[in-house]
Amino acid sequence: MSERSERTNVAGVLDGQGALVTGGGSGIGLATAKRLAADGAVVTICGRSKERLDAALEALGGEARAVAADVTDEDSVAAAVKAAAEAPGGLRVAVACAGVAVSSIAAAISHPYLGAYGAAKAGVDMLVRVAADELGPSQIRVNAVRPGLVDTELVAGIFATDAVLESYLSQTPLGRSGTPDDVAALIRFLCGPESSWITGQSISIDGGHSLRRGPDYTPFAEPVYGADALRGLV
Repeated sequence: MSERSERTNVAGVLDGQGALVTGGGSGIGLATAKRLAADGAVVTICGRSKERLDAALEALGGEARAVAADVTDEDSVAAAVKAAAEAPGGLRVAVACAGVAVSSIAAAISHPYLGAYGAAKAGVDMLVRVAADELGPSQIRVNAVRPGLVDTELVAGIFATDAVLESYLSQTPLGRSGTPDDVAALIRFLCGPESSWITGQSISIDGGHSLRRGPDYTPFAEPVYGADALRGLV
């Protein structure tokens, strides 16, 4: 999440500021777009599915707009940024919900059998740190959030597997999974004037899960590798 920071005496106001939210058609992205719009931001959402974006616009209402874009395609990203910059309010806030800047507690604590995912999220955290360092002289702040288990369609398999879900909840001091709105509230804070002296941070929002150990994904790994392989047996 990045914002060209300005001091203000009125906390919590994003009136008239243009905001681009990637992955804004569902889940954390849509919840974030709603939260920013509720505080007065002029929101542009982007995602790959026009149908999903159209449905999201119905939910957002107001001045919100959408542009279809695949964040893995540089030309698509450039087009989305251009569309947001040309919207009323310009481009003051960018929320990269599609893969970048929404990190994970897997960047900080081990998630067995998810090594590639954890390494990728750790890379996101370092990218944010370097970007904050580079862009600070331009008064652009860059921060990441590290959600724990959040109830979205992307992790439906976890919620449908009792043993894995219980391994998450048993390691979460607050004893519940998160919601997209929980994460959106933190993102909103990082995009606003209240956080004008915060940059280069990856902030966990996980009910306390990162105080303990990662989840047990054995029920997912056993069918792939076999029980004996997971126990080091040949």
